[in-house]
Amino acid sequence: MEIYLDNGATSHKKPESVIRAVIEFIKEVSCNPGRSAYPLAIRASRLLMDAREKISAFFGSDNPMRLVFTRNATEAINLFLRGFLQDGDKVLTTSLEHNAVLRTLSALSEERKISFEKVWADGKGVLDIERFEEALKKEKYSLVVANHISNVVGTILPLEEVMTLCADKGIPLLVDAVQSAGTVFVKLPSEGDVALAFTSHKSLLGIQGAGGLIFNNDSLAKRIRPLITGGTGSLSSKETQPDFLPDKLESGTLPMPAIVSLAAGIDFITSTGLGKIENHKRRLTRLLFNGLASIGRVTVYGPGNERQISVVSFSVKGIGASEVGDKLASRGVYCRVGLHCAPSAHRTIGTFPDGTVRFSLGYFNTEEEVQIAVDEVRKIAAGR
Repeated sequence: MEIYLDNGATSHKKPESVIRAVIEFIKEVSCNPGRSAYPLAIRASRLLMDAREKISAFFGSDNPMRLVFTRNATEAINLFLRGFLQDGDKVLTTSLEHNAVLRTLSALSEERKISFEKVWADGKGVLDIERFEEALKKEKYSLVVANHISNVVGTILPLEEVMTLCADKGIPLLVDAVQSAGTVFVKLPSEGDVALAFTSHKSLLGIQGAGGLIFNNDSLAKRIRPLITGGTGSLSSKETQPDFLPDKLESGTLPMPAIVSLAAGIDFITSTGLGKIENHKRRLTRLLFNGLASIGRVTVYGPGNERQISVVSFSVKGIGASEVGDKLASRGVYCRVGLHCAPSAHRTIGTFPDGTVRFSLGYFNTEEEVQIAVDEVRKIAAGR
């Protein structure tokens, strides 16, 4: 029996409807949208618009033109940060961020002399609104960047409170919704300036190859400079980039199979019920956390309450994370080990530089699988 507990990296299994949608596009369409007027191209264009509308509605937007497709969430984050920040800007972020944020901010600190500071979560990876409030009293920032759910400990940011705080202070907010989209409700607010970055292949249940950046208003979107420029299928007589969305920020051939899969994944989530999916993941998270916490020599990270979902990291005393991962893999339990591209998060919870073993849950995991995984960890901790 194979048990896949690496959904924080990419979701597995995919719904049959997602698989069918990808196969149908490749077999029956497989051409570019927005470039030609023959029937297949028109069909591709309709599929693209259908995806824009579904994804936009899923995130609470009534304007599908504010959605910009990218190849992945890392590109979406780079698009925003490199397109928005200017020389001398100051950024407030968190100690739980992925390197998609921190490496980009570090690069921009050299390229454009921007500066950034971190709001530090506590030792369990919990970050409360009071820490943001205190940080924003001390300094004037051009931007706040925060992930909604940590990819290391699964802790949930009080996102609505952060959105309200940033709106009240007139500070734009970029949200890394990579782990949260498709797990908990994520909605763009009507107030303030907010952008969300997401990816197709995690809890939105699509395949690898697409991500996106979605804005809650036109004024914020218009402030973003393109990351790449080129063909858009619009205003082709001009050698300058179009200035309207999404074309301004969306050049080149789009990853249509992945975009189609993303739309199908959202259809699955909507028909299943996001609340049902969230409740299932919460139940499995508690079962997993409590089961691991009951094992001698095992340390489990995170609060182990309603502020944690889908991701549970742990270590076994006296056995390195890589060795634990290898032993689990040999027994059919698949997970990720190490620093999970988030070294700052590991510094926060005290697991740097060794990292942890990370189990990350998906909708298709079962209680039986969780119990088997816990039992295998118990055996490894006991030296069996």
